[in-house]
Amino acid sequence: MIITALQIIRSRLLLRYAGVLVAAGIMVLVFRIKAIPAENNSYIPLGKHDQDLETWSVHARIDFPEKNKPIYLGLFFVSGKLYFFQGNLAHIFWMDASTDTYTYESAIFIPPFAEVAHDDHRLNEKFNTSALRYDKKKNLIHVTADFSKLHPRLDLYSEKEIIRFDQVFDKNKADALFDWYMMPRTRVEADIDGKPNDGVPGIGHFQHYWGDNVYEGGHFIVAHMDSGYDILISTVAAKDRNQPYMPNPYIMITTPKDEKQCIRSFTCTVLEWWESESTRKRYPVNVRVSTADSSLSLDIRAFKKNQTAKLLGVEKWFGYGSVEGVVQDTPQHGWAFMSMYGERAKQ
Repeated sequence: MIITALQIIRSRLLLRYAGVLVAAGIMVLVFRIKAIPAENNSYIPLGKHDQDLETWSVHARIDFPEKNKPIYLGLFFVSGKLYFFQGNLAHIFWMDASTDTYTYESAIFIPPFAEVAHDDHRLNEKFNTSALRYDKKKNLIHVTADFSKLHPRLDLYSEKEIIRFDQVFDKNKADALFDWYMMPRTRVEADIDGKPNDGVPGIGHFQHYWGDNVYEGGHFIVAHMDSGYDILISTVAAKDRNQPYMPNPYIMITTPKDEKQCIRSFTCTVLEWWESESTRKRYPVNVRVSTADSSLSLDIRAFKKNQTAKLLGVEKWFGYGSVEGVVQDTPQHGWAFMSMYGERAKQ
């Protein structure tokens, strides 16, 4: 009887302690679940449908094993109002460094908006047979484009955190008019010659912006260094103080470890101009950017002086060039996408 009573007491104690352990386990599980951070949508390529203006652009250096020099490729998708035009269009331009040739082509999709499917939650835009799609599981962007001379298929794997609007723009009530984010460095796997699953390697960047009243004066340069530095250089500024949603001139540096620094004070000196025969505009094709911050000094020189394209009849200088210089006391060399603002040649 005494043994039976002791067994009963022991069983009850074990049940009590077991209940306490189960309760403690549930509490730990609850706290662990609460500690898991929610998905941060600011780091996911967002979908958007803006009737005013929305653009997506990709620029990459593609390194073909059989070529002694790379191809520099740009894709530019537009939806909305641009100059006198409202609709959807795509542009492609590429620089073949092995042959020193620059090629440009555009495609306009009509009727307006009818051929473009938008996803408001994820990047998923379809322009006829061209498309941009975000694969959340693999965290990559698929880009496909069909032109008469080239049919690129690109997979973009982001290697650094996205740069967001509020890291380079001054936030205020007017910001609702304009928004932007950028992947400053993406690993690229490319197929541009029609052979499936080529997986030709490359490096580049991706950006997406939308809104109204985008002022285009100034230069925009994205430099990719072989060392892993990526540097955005923008001399674009607002027309006046009533348009504060555009940034002041800035340099955004991302280091190989993805540390970011935004520099507001720097100089951009034109070392060489090139004049367009068709418009008599002149464009800077060699510039020096320097600042005491981060001991930065870069010379950026276009591979080819004439890298102009007609964007709905308006001449633009979209091209590529080499970069040499110093950042944080370390010698640098690499390549850059250059969007250079032209001015009328002096008579």
